[in-house]
Amino acid sequence: MNEALKDTICLQCGNKLGNYQNFSNKIICSNCAYEYPVIEQKIPILLKNPHKYLAEILSEYEKYIQESENRLQEIVVSDNKNPLRSQVIKSIESGIIFNNQYIQLLREQISKHIELNHLMKIATHEKSYGYSANFSYLQRDWCWLPEGEEELELIQNTLLKYILSFDTERDAAIVLGAGTGRIAWDLRDKYKWMYATDLSYTMAALFYDLLEKEIVFYEINQKNIFNDTEAARCLTATMYPPKKEVVQIQQPSSENFSYFIGDALHLPFVEHSLSTVISVYFTDVVPPQFLFAEIARVIKLNGIFIHFGPLAYHFNDLSYSLAANEIRALLKQHNFEILAEETVPTFHKSSSVSMSSKLYRNWTFAAIWSGFS
Repeated sequence: MNEALKDTICLQCGNKLGNYQNFSNKIICSNCAYEYPVIEQKIPILLKNPHKYLAEILSEYEKYIQESENRLQEIVVSDNKNPLRSQVIKSIESGIIFNNQYIQLLREQISKHIELNHLMKIATHEKSYGYSANFSYLQRDWCWLPEGEEELELIQNTLLKYILSFDTERDAAIVLGAGTGRIAWDLRDKYKWMYATDLSYTMAALFYDLLEKEIVFYEINQKNIFNDTEAARCLTATMYPPKKEVVQIQQPSSENFSYFIGDALHLPFVEHSLSTVISVYFTDVVPPQFLFAEIARVIKLNGIFIHFGPLAYHFNDLSYSLAANEIRALLKQHNFEILAEETVPTFHKSSSVSMSSKLYRNWTFAAIWSGFS
């Protein structure tokens, strides 16, 4: 695991980081000696300012835990108002408390790497890294529920179609906004090296924990459910499909797979070193003007960029919230040519116990990079 990180570069000096040692608590640049933390000796933080990031993540967890405590107090008040719903309300309370134990564990992991001066600098930070305490992607990706597998099958079939049709080299690929890692993990056998990256520490931690054990958590449903027994549904996430017998399962190979905390706008790779860049539900997370410039920097000549998802945009600046036709023009400016495109509808992170579901008409395309003009 993470052997391919030897080919990543230092974001301070631009030189290769050098050999990555498993079970080390840091990666040290062989040129400038800058230190990148490796949390719990397994989760690399490859960012320009990893210590500031960790302090901000700790602040996010602290904020969430406080808000959760306030929510639990509101739940107690609700319980007192309607004794007939006491059992349902108590199940929601217990589920939230159970899930919070995992978030508190992550907070403890992060706090070991924080210095006081970094905490003081971010005391009033407003940046949010999102999904700090969200288990919805864990539910979709690794609980092997029919609704989750249906969405993943549509995504993966589309990606595979583009990969097999247009991606002739299949050397090194990266999945941006990899979340809990299922899509990148399932595609790893199609490439010599597969990288996954995300800016959410929670997502990365969930993936690394799944490599070692099952994760039990609760799906909390406070409304839109058919049965009150599903208000707090206990789920188990595992890397192994349930139809396989445990005695027959071997530890999945991870030799060509690397997952690191990273910024998609500042990737730790030399210019033109990746044959494929894959973005699933991520192109609208950061301004595409900056994202495409970074992809053009790291992708090889005739490399393939694959996009799958809507353009919902997770920010409010309208100057960056481009329509599909504007995206096409922007791709052309960065010397990308769209080879194929289509619309693929999916129910996103659907739950069988819920009355509501979000339907995306996902715009998908594969584009080839022809080099700088």
